[in-house]
Amino acid sequence: KNGAIPSRSPNAFLIYRRVFVQLLKAHNYAFKMTDVSSMASARWKNEPEHVKREYLVIAGEAKTMLTTTRHKTLSFSQRKWRDHSNKNSNTRTQKAKTSPTPQSPRKKQQTSQSSTQEPKQQPRHQFQPLNISQPIFDNVEDHSPSFADTMEEVSNLFDD
Repeated sequence: KNGAIPSRSPNAFLIYRRVFVQLLKAHNYAFKMTDVSSMASARWKNEPEHVKREYLVIAGEAKTMLTTTRHKTLSFSQRKWRDHSNKNSNTRTQKAKTSPTPQSPRKKQQTSQSSTQEPKQQPRHQFQPLNISQPIFDNVEDHSPSFADTMEEVSNLFDD
C-alpha cells in the first residue's frame, strides 16, 4: 500500500482469500472480516488440488516479483576491511603454570575450543521451485469461480 514494498510475499491462501474478498465485494456482500476468513478457509479446504497448485504458482510469481523489487532498491556501502594477516585471534600466549593440578596446554586448548564451538544451524525454510511442465486444466473458471486468471488480476488486488 502507498507504494511501500511489502515485508513478505503473500502465500497461496492469502492470495485466494484476497480474491474471495474481492468477489464478495463485487456482489455487494458485506460481512465481517472474521466471517469472511472463516468462509474463505472452508472454501479453500474444499478446493481441488489443481486449483491450490495454481495458487501456489501465483504465490511463487509474487515472491519472485517481490525479490526482484527488493534487489532493485537495495544499496550496499563499501566496508573497510582490516588486514589480519599478522594477527591470529585464536592464538594465546602461554602462561606459567600456577594451578595445583598440572594439565598440558594442548589438552586445555582442545577442551576450551570444543566447548565454545556451536553446531551450524541449517536454514529453517528452503523453498524448492514448483515445476509444472504442462497445463493442468484448460478452463480454471469451470473449477473455481474465485480463481484469478492472471498475475495482473492478483497484483491489482494489492493496489488498494
